[in-house]
Amino acid sequence: MLAYYARQLGTVEINYTFQRLPTPALLTGWARQTPPGFRFALKAPRHITHQLRLRDAGEPLQRFAQLAGTLGQKLGPLLFQLPPYLRFDASGSRASSRSCPRA
Repeated sequence: MLAYYARQLGTVEINYTFQRLPTPALLTGWARQTPPGFRFALKAPRHITHQLRLRDAGEPLQRFAQLAGTLGQKLGPLLFQLPPYLRFDASGSRASSRSCPRA
């Protein structure tokens, strides 16, 4: 299925990462199945966005980003889908963004 998507699209969003972290071997396999220029957009784990609500998420966020880096040049954006009940908090948002690794 991935090979078909890669022929039709330039990017695919991976929802798998919302539920569980993939192994480096799985990510490497995905990267090998796709042509140069193809990108994966990984959704941030639910643990970070819905359970921690971005608070004190430094260590899980670093682990997710390090794992995502396994994709190398095939890594596209990291998506943070927040729960609809989460209110905007400027100070919390700044703290969370400082925890994000820089490209």
